[in-house]
Amino acid sequence: MLYNQRGVLIGMTHVMLPFMVLTLVAAMARVPERLVPAARTLGAGPFRAFALVFLPATMPGVLAGMMMTFVYSLGFFVVPAVLGGAQQTTVVMILRDLTLGLGRWGIGSALSITVIVICVIGAAIYVPLARIGEVERQ
Repeated sequence: MLYNQRGVLIGMTHVMLPFMVLTLVAAMARVPERLVPAARTLGAGPFRAFALVFLPATMPGVLAGMMMTFVYSLGFFVVPAVLGGAQQTTVVMILRDLTLGLGRWGIGSALSITVIVICVIGAAIYVPLARIGEVERQ
């Protein structure tokens, strides 16, 4: 499991899974307990009740967890460096090598601005999907 992509993937999942799980648990706890049994009473099967009632109610939490783990994984350094070694690199490791190792500050700053723009675009997509304005009004 050392020095390969599978080990890095398992290590990063191990570290980031609690962030996603805690966000999902909080979103699921806000769903009224009677919604799914009401859908089942009205004739929906278990999968249909989950897909049409429970999942849309928890979707803001799913999106929040995905966004949080995505942004957190962009800055991941220690786990890929330890488990992946020199063969498996992340954006942060490339930035460190460009700036501190090679002294290429211009290309390093351009890459870091690209990472920031990706995060801003992700947030711009996340806000309308999660309907944060509606949550604030309630």
